[in-house]
Amino acid sequence: QVKFVAIDGDIGLNQAISYRLEDLTEGDKDRFSMNKTSGILTIAWIDRDILASDIFTFNVVAYKGAEGEFNVSTVPMTVIVLDINDHTPNFTTTETEIWINETSTSLNMQDSIRIQDPDLV
Repeated sequence: QVKFVAIDGDIGLNQAISYRLEDLTEGDKDRFSMNKTSGILTIAWIDRDILASDIFTFNVVAYKGAEGEFNVSTVPMTVIVLDINDHTPNFTTTETEIWINETSTSLNMQDSIRIQDPDLV
């Protein structure tokens, strides 16, 4: 969670500031939400390994009035999702046999054994 705070000099009834997000894509509306009164931005779990893009951009808006009728302030927000090592590497085959000549002095196995790691894709 991230808390946004907008400050102005008004007091009393004109003091209340509300918050909202703008310019989110339809798919990103499930990932990011803003508490209208507290200014707390909540980010849902994001699996970097299945994203088409690891960069999200949108606007955080602080406003006064029913739906931002006046005194609107907007700040652009960029969220960059970093990858963590959360997947186990896997062998692409379950069994491999390697035959070598007893007089061989070197062995090239790079084409014989393959390992896939979803974190590196």
